[in-house]
Amino acid sequence: MASNESLQRKVKTHPSPISESSPAIALSQLTTSNTPTSGNLRIRRRKSNSKKSKKKQLSNECYSALLPILIITAVWCFCCWLMAWITLYQSFTDSTNNSGVLSNRKDILATKLREFLGDDNSAVGKEGKGTSILGQITNPRLLKKIQSILLDEIGYPQLSLSAYLEPPLRLESNQQNETNQSTLHMKLRALTPHNLTLASYPIQLPRGEDKSIHSIGACSQKGAQWIFPTFHPPSLDHHFEGNVFRKKPVFEQRWELALGIDGGGKTGHCPVDADPYLPWIHDSFPSNDGKYVEFIIGNKRRCNTDPKTFKVDLQNLEPQVALMQPIPVKRWKEGMTVDSSMQSLWQRENDNYHIPRKEKPILLDDGNFNPPRYLIATSLDDADEDGKYTRYICRFHSVVLATHKDNIEGESRLLKRAILGETLSNYPYNPEHANFRKRGSNPMVTPLEKGHDEQIWNNIHQIRCPVPEKINESEKDSLIGAIASGRTVLDGVPSIYVDLIPIRTPARIDKEGYGIPGVKSSPFKPNEEWGDSHVLPLVEASGRWSNIP
Repeated sequence: MASNESLQRKVKTHPSPISESSPAIALSQLTTSNTPTSGNLRIRRRKSNSKKSKKKQLSNECYSALLPILIITAVWCFCCWLMAWITLYQSFTDSTNNSGVLSNRKDILATKLREFLGDDNSAVGKEGKGTSILGQITNPRLLKKIQSILLDEIGYPQLSLSAYLEPPLRLESNQQNETNQSTLHMKLRALTPHNLTLASYPIQLPRGEDKSIHSIGACSQKGAQWIFPTFHPPSLDHHFEGNVFRKKPVFEQRWELALGIDGGGKTGHCPVDADPYLPWIHDSFPSNDGKYVEFIIGNKRRCNTDPKTFKVDLQNLEPQVALMQPIPVKRWKEGMTVDSSMQSLWQRENDNYHIPRKEKPILLDDGNFNPPRYLIATSLDDADEDGKYTRYICRFHSVVLATHKDNIEGESRLLKRAILGETLSNYPYNPEHANFRKRGSNPMVTPLEKGHDEQIWNNIHQIRCPVPEKINESEKDSLIGAIASGRTVLDGVPSIYVDLIPIRTPARIDKEGYGIPGVKSSPFKPNEEWGDSHVLPLVEASGRWSNIP
């Protein structure tokens, strides 16, 4: 009993620290230790439900505000998608309008659609049968097959750049001038393909390069065929002398420069001195829109101009100046009256010139193309609209697989040259007009007695060949669009070539020229110089540059 009483006294004298010193802590301990009542649960549920309702109300308000914007955006996207397909359809179906947004790129889209639908594979499987010409020259699989055949047969995946050299222009003197002065009348060029001299300029790889290296095409990284034959290499300076600071004329060595020192016609360096009517081409390239092939041409008569040393070269290269002087040209049509001497001109059907007699050909000529005849007009009004200021005939052609109809002997690796069309060149600016406008300038051809020719603005000029819009009426795609898209070049090798055929006339020696705007009168008399109906020979019987890539 005593122990219990003492214990109680201790409790009374020493109160609990929780109850007296920390009442808040004690209350919290009590509330946490006890279980929640139903009233507390209802209060918590009301608070949570009110928060959820506020969030839902806010989301509904945002959705209601954004719903019209989403609907308008969806309708706008659908309209844009629909307009794109309508424009694409119109671009494919409208073959006459080339000014649309997709006009230059519709060939790419059409090819991709054909590949997606499987048409491309079917065409390749049939080796090009039933495929259009444009379809063959833009089909990668068919192009690789053509390149493989050319590589096996001639050692290059493309046609070699060539030049057909024509004999000098024949002129005869007459006395029909009113002042009783002798004038030179141009005679008809009654030549055949056998009268031309062929000089081939294949791709020249740098020393030590293997011929089997990939990318030996015209547009390769090495720039193989883009280097036109303009000069001999420096390694032959000991034989030809240097290109500058020469001490003797080139005239005596012109055929070695054109055909090579061995005279074989495949190791030449420049044919211009042997045939001065051939343009001295330094560069060629298609325009961005694919409508033209541009040519940068130099005037080789401006290289060595001292008449004391190079008189024979200056006389020989006078046609280089004639190439800078436009002439009017028209196409022959049924019912036109021409000179009876036209009968003496060479006709394609009279001579099967393109097939060698001793060896089997790998490239057949296009017998379906009927080339037009061209005449030199004596006035601008008489000339065709695209031939009022021209100087060249531009022939576009390609290489395709020969069909069974063309391939008589059934040779599976026989190729065919496909003519894509002919156009007449034009000048971005008239060089003769520019020379006339120069203050204090002389005629473009000055007499050698006056000494050195200082008119350096006649050193270079530019011409352009319009690309045929379509190969034929059955073609749905555009040749211009194919060139603009770059689909005519595969692995650096082009599938389209240009032949540049100069229209040969003597150089005009009057500053007033012919057809220059603003010039009221000119001493030049086209009827006396060219004749009333001077008919030009066909392309195959004319000197020309051939296979320009």
